[in-house]
Formats: sequence, structure tokens, C-alpha cells
Amino acid sequence: MSHSGVTARPKYHVYIVNGLNGNNLLEIHCQSDGDDLGHHVLPVSGNFGWSFSRNIFGTTVFWCEMKWAHGHGIFKVFWNDEELRRSCNMNCIWLATTYGLYLKDARLNQFQFMYQWLN
Repeated sequence: MSHSGVTARPKYHVYIVNGLNGNNLLEIHCQSDGDDLGHHVLPVSGNFGWSFSRNIFGTTVFWCEMKWAHGHGIFKVFWNDEELRRSCNMNCIWLATTYGLYLKDARLNQFQFMYQWLN
């Protein structure tokens, strides 16, 4: 059912990909102020993703606690930022490597370094 004058808010998609080497598992727990997406353990090359619409105030933020054998951290993976939305183009793909987290820039079709692991 649609109402004239009401525009559906676009859907954003966030994916976390385990790009670690060897057999390193990546443990993640992602959430926002209103959604707890639970704990997940990703095998190498495994991924976890979700879709959502930004809230009406444009203040939606998602973050993930991530850890593996040699690092950990809590990282913002979606926030209200025009540059982030341009880079992601509705699909924010995060790649966890031994060096840290990279975000895929859809405009360049390559991953950009964003966060370093804490030891």
C-alpha cells in the first residue's frame, strides 16, 4: 500500500567479510541503538550482512565489536556521512584482514584502509 507524498527510505546493506589468512576465525557482534544483530563467528572468506533504512532523523549508526587471534576493536561500520554513502553506494562492504579493516569504495572498485586492529 502506498500513500501519495510518502517516499520509501532507501535500503542500505552492510557486509562484514573475513579476509584473514590461515584458518583465523573472526568473531563479530554488530549493533545500533535499536538493533542487536547478535554474535557471529565467521570462517575465512565467510561473511555476515544485514539491510536497513536510516531512521527519519538520519542518525543511524551501526558498529561492530570484532576480534580474532591477533587483534580486536569496536568499529563504526555505518554512520550518517555523505562521503560514506557515496563510497558505499548503498552497499558497505568491510573486509577484515591481518592489517585491519578496509571499506570497499564502489566509485574506485577497490578497498580503502579504514581501521587498524588493537592488540
